Amino acid sequence: MSDSNRYGRIISNRTVERAMKGCLEVWIDPYLGEIERIEGYEPGQIKRPLGIVTSSEFGKWPEDQLPMLLIVSPGLTGAPVRRSEGKWDATWSVGVSPIVSDVDDEGTRDLAGAYTTAVRAAIMQHQSLKSPVEPDGFGAGTVWIGETYADIPIGQTRTLGSGVAMFGVQVQTAVIEQAGPRNFETEGTPEDPGPWPDVQSVEVRTRPVPITEAP
Repeated sequence: MSDSNRYGRIISNRTVERAMKGCLEVWIDPYLGEIERIEGYEPGQIKRPLGIVTSSEFGKWPEDQLPMLLIVSPGLTGAPVRRSEGKWDATWSVGVSPIVSDVDDEGTRDLAGAYTTAVRAAIMQHQSLKSPVEPDGFGAGTVWIGETYADIPIGQTRTLGSGVAMFGVQVQTAVIEQAGPRNFETEGTPEDPGPWPDVQSVEVRTRPVPITEAP
């Protein structure tokens, strides 16, 4: 996330969701493989996700493309914190919800649990959310908030299973109050304003001050 232009670093909920998505795209497959091993599944028995989507992408996702992971950030976990130089830190709440289906209710519930466990392990062992999307890492840290499981009845013959792994993604410098353009006429435009210009010259004015002798 670049902070090189004069607006500085600005983080949104979509920014956080994309960082979480990038990390899971790298790690979910090997962690599902480990869950297969420790839970007694055959290698490759757990179908890998056909998609990892954020809340803004969910409406475009075909509902029959399962299993999938849905990533949603409902907001901050608490009040943001102001640091020096007007930099604000914040922790975003992020839920990762596997949506799965199997041959029966028991298999569906087991699969939802396996997926949710794999998500939790993958994120907690890669808390900076480093990925090709964020090669230097994204968050200052990630905490595990909680975990739930539920069935989603959609008819007499089919049940979807879902789990939710909740995290707090800690972000340093979500906004810088002292950054930003100062002149709307020349800087407040839709184009990228670029960085602040380098100082080319400095004008120094001096004023003579008489020195008085002590009595």
